[in-house]
Amino acid sequence: MGVADCDTNTTINSPTSVTDAAVPYESPCAEAEDIRPCTCFVRDDLWVDLICRGINEEEELGRIFSATFPDPELNVIRVGQDSRLRVLQKDVFEGVTFRALVMREGVLEEVMAEGLRGGLSTALSLDFTSNRIASFPFDALQDFVSLTELLLGNNSISSFPSMQSSTLQVFSLANNPLRSLPSWAFTHLPALVSLDLDHTGLTALHPGTFVDLESLAYVFLADNQLTHVEADTLAFVSAHLSVISLSHNAIGKVDGISGLGADAEIFLDSNSLTELPEATWRPLLEKGTRVWALDNPLSCGCDVAWVLRNESLRKLMIIDEVCSDGSDTVTEVEGLC
Repeated sequence: MGVADCDTNTTINSPTSVTDAAVPYESPCAEAEDIRPCTCFVRDDLWVDLICRGINEEEELGRIFSATFPDPELNVIRVGQDSRLRVLQKDVFEGVTFRALVMREGVLEEVMAEGLRGGLSTALSLDFTSNRIASFPFDALQDFVSLTELLLGNNSISSFPSMQSSTLQVFSLANNPLRSLPSWAFTHLPALVSLDLDHTGLTALHPGTFVDLESLAYVFLADNQLTHVEADTLAFVSAHLSVISLSHNAIGKVDGISGLGADAEIFLDSNSLTELPEATWRPLLEKGTRVWALDNPLSCGCDVAWVLRNESLRKLMIIDEVCSDGSDTVTEVEGLC
């Protein structure tokens, strides 16, 4: 079955049976006129997607979802970027349930807890990327029994929230003015797999912040204002950790990163590293960790000789071929050390 617009109810014939009887088909969509300017689609797997464009006010959204849906269990509710909604008010989705709610690139400023009630038992994903949200009901997340993805990147959330979820796996607060990350941030988010805090104004990390995350695989901390990675601030316990992104900070020193799995990658491009201490980096490289450290003002002293002279380690430490003084790295080291 292809994707179909659910404007009308039709009758389809079932495969031939012993009775040869026609089976009436009732569309799971509400009447087209009742949900305009939304459009209802039936997917190949018979789940219903609702696409809404040009929603201009909160009352209009409430009117749409007060319509009668023969099957109120929706797959995705997607509100288009041309929406002018500023507040997602309570009880908007009271008559339906949904597996995903997508309201991207709008002007939302506030989301009320009661406005998400339709997804408490069914929602897998909430996506509010690129709005103006300053107020979000993080304390209500513990009531979502199946939620695995929460995307709030590029909004106006000014501090890291206190929140609990035993199911949340993917969480993004990238491009929000957080400025700081408390040590207790992930204590009650044990299922996290992917964490995106790129461009959030972070200046420091606290020891032990990530030690409760046994499933963590991806950590994005790029485009911040970090200057020093102290020991135990990036201490991990997950055997699945594969990517740590610290690119485009101002990091001049890394005391240690621990707990990485085999074949993990660390991105430190465009920072302020001047040296690569063997005690810090050799244990990681010998485990198979690949370190990207391009565009750093590395000197060409003997402190980098240990990696440049070891062919297997050199393949894992990706640095510029030219030193900060303009000389060739390998040539300079061979001459000095």
